[in-house]
Amino acid sequence: NPRAKDNTLTRTIFTMQWFYEAGATPFVRASQSSDTALMQLLLDYGADPFMATDNGDTALTASAGIGWVEGVTYERSPKENVDAIRMLLDLGLDPNGANREGRTPLMGAALKGRNEAVQLLVDRGAKLDQRDGGSRDTDNNVSVLAGHTWQAIDYADGLVRVGVQSAVNRAETAALLRKLMTDRGLPVPPPNRVIESICVVELCQERGVKK
Repeated sequence: NPRAKDNTLTRTIFTMQWFYEAGATPFVRASQSSDTALMQLLLDYGADPFMATDNGDTALTASAGIGWVEGVTYERSPKENVDAIRMLLDLGLDPNGANREGRTPLMGAALKGRNEAVQLLVDRGAKLDQRDGGSRDTDNNVSVLAGHTWQAIDYADGLVRVGVQSAVNRAETAALLRKLMTDRGLPVPPPNRVIESICVVELCQERGVKK
């Protein structure tokens, strides 16, 4: 269970990675790549699947999609990604375990647009209405979005920018999340939202409550 001391040289502004690698174990890195054969080998040799990074990311948040960059992050295949997530859930990792920024496995799967992973996580207890601690668009006091936090549906809707990459709308995943939220009687935000509508419809209401 050796841990990385710092981010590797691959994490630069040019690769746009936003996964903080400090404290990551080989098992976390294998999980991020959905290398199930390597994950099992590491387990056989005593790897602790519950060890988290210094930022609080577990093998499950990494595998599900926290830190994912489209076209940059390596993954063996979408099928093995689901297999890796299932393996980690079977090992007992918390489907609602969040890192220090409040980001959960479900938010990662929503960001990636992986419907099968989303369904698996929800079936295993992931909370659809859990919120993160905000994003780089909400942690600035002068921003119109200051103080706003995000749910998995917001990640799928392409409203949450992470790292230096642009947010991506995952329409099919957003539709699935809306159905799952509706089935459970949860408040469902309208489709086709943009950042401006968040300020007008949601954020202003939040600020009104605080006042």
